[in-house]
Parts: sequence; structure tokens; C-alpha cells
Amino acid sequence: MSQQTLHDLLKRYAELKEAKKALADQVQTTNEMLGDQESRIISEMMDLAETTGIKDITKVSFEVGGRKYGLIQKPYYSIRAIHRDVAFQELRQVGLGDLIEEKVSDADLTKALNEIIAANDGVLPEGYSAIPIEVYEKTTISDRKAYR
Repeated sequence: MSQQTLHDLLKRYAELKEAKKALADQVQTTNEMLGDQESRIISEMMDLAETTGIKDITKVSFEVGGRKYGLIQKPYYSIRAIHRDVAFQELRQVGLGDLIEEKVSDADLTKALNEIIAANDGVLPEGYSAIPIEVYEKTTISDRKAYR
């Protein structure tokens, strides 16, 4: 492979990373705009229901562009961290234990262990050897601004 080919590959790599970042920014901006728009629509539809005397907000709807939009109310459930242990025990007892997922993110584990290794002269402390973890290395491309 020539240096020119490698140069072209790296240039295209940088362009794709920039495009990915721009798309991620665009998705974030669009999601924020959708959230704002949804809040405004809900507020307007609820105001309309109130001013027209409609008690059941699910009866308020509009058709626009061949689509029908209306309000719905759905319950959402969550468990606060402070109640996690008791809630998990009770979920298991009522047959919902299969909902429980205890996870450790690979990224978080990698970060934590790298910090421990760095603080321990580049070695994982002895007590950690009992943890059944997989260790692998991945070759990636470093990308930083060149200074002249």
C-alpha cells in the first residue's frame, strides 16, 4: 500500500468521523425540537379541552396530512434506587424476577479497572484475580490535532 493510499484512507476516515458527529448533533437537536413541539401541542390541546368543556382529554384529536393526532395518558413505573433491594425481592416473589437485569457496562468496567491498574504501578491488585473477566486488546486509530 502506498503512502498516498494510506493518506487518502485516513482523510476519508476523518471525513466520516466529522459526518457522524454532525449527524449525532443533528439527531440531538431534532430530538430537542420534537420534545419542545410535543410539550406545546399537549399544552394547546389540553387548553382546548378545558375551554370547550371536554372532560376526557382523550376525546381531543386533530387530523393533519392524513394522520390523526390526539392525547393519551399512559402509566409508567419505576423503582427508586433506595428501594431497589426490596423491590427486586418482591418482584421475584410475585413471579416477575425475569424482568430484573443486573449489568456491568464493559466501558465502565474498563475505565474502573484501568484507573485501579494505573494507581497500582500498572498491575491489577491480587484480590481482583478471582473476578471472571475477559481481557482483550483492540487496535484503534488515535486521532488528535497535529501541532507544528
